[in-house]
Amino acid sequence: MAKKEKDMVLDKKTREQFKQDIMEEINTKYKSDICNAIVDDVKESFDHDYKEDLKKQISDELIVDIKKDIAKEQKKVSRSKSFKIFRLYIYLLILIVAACYMIYCLYKSDNMDILKTRGETTTTSAPQTTKKLVKDFNWYYKEYGHLLNNLIITDYNLVNGNMVISSLGSEARLALAYKNVDKKDILVDGIINSVSEDVLKEAYRNLFGSEEGYVATNFNVDNLSYAYSTNNKAFIAIYRDVTETTPITNKITDIKEENGMIVITSIVGVIKDNKVYNINNLNEAVGDNADLNTYKDVLTTVEYRFKNINDNYYIDSIVKR
Repeated sequence: MAKKEKDMVLDKKTREQFKQDIMEEINTKYKSDICNAIVDDVKESFDHDYKEDLKKQISDELIVDIKKDIAKEQKKVSRSKSFKIFRLYIYLLILIVAACYMIYCLYKSDNMDILKTRGETTTTSAPQTTKKLVKDFNWYYKEYGHLLNNLIITDYNLVNGNMVISSLGSEARLALAYKNVDKKDILVDGIINSVSEDVLKEAYRNLFGSEEGYVATNFNVDNLSYAYSTNNKAFIAIYRDVTETTPITNKITDIKEENGMIVITSIVGVIKDNKVYNINNLNEAVGDNADLNTYKDVLTTVEYRFKNINDNYYIDSIVKR
């Protein structure tokens, strides 16, 4: 028994050898695992602490920024309220000054009765007057006298009887419209005179109110024979060195409204070389004065009647009186 226990007791050298073998095994087999475990534990602990510290820093910075933003907004609101209150004071001051000024003006003009309550009555009141529109000759002349300015007549037969525009032929209408064309729109090239159809149509509409009855046909005016050219869309005539017929001169004596028409009564005559002629006798002058009213007894009086088309007035008929 004692021998067995002796065999189990290792000598110092053997123990040292066992210890060295154990340490080598630990170094080779377990050291790496232990180190990795330690490193992971340290890293995990470090990451956790770093994250917590970073969260705390961010939270602190956010709180500081939020407090700054709140303070800024509070300052803005405070300034806005102060400005609104100041502006309100200014408005009230202006209203008070205006009211005082109005009261002062009423007092100076002795109109303080205006401030009395509805239950009170004033002893005097200013009469209210409405100015009535007086449609006399001057008013009609101002409103409608220009209608004759747009009517140039060189065919004396038109004012020597009862002429209705609707009864005129196409040639007579075109001739009347032609005399109301601006001279700059009548082209002269040597001995050729021409006027475009568009220009003549516009004069036709301005005179009669529409293109009703318009026909592109030949017509005579001032001894010129105009022929319509389909290719050129124009009226063309050969100039023959003729003297233009002197247009009729009008002296308006009355203007009135009748059956929805404007009726202009006028003395008509022809003035040449400062002499006045009757349209029926161009060989003998009736006088030297250009005022037709002076010779109304020996001149012709006619009525020009203008019809209303879309709130504008256009010639409808000429009636000899």
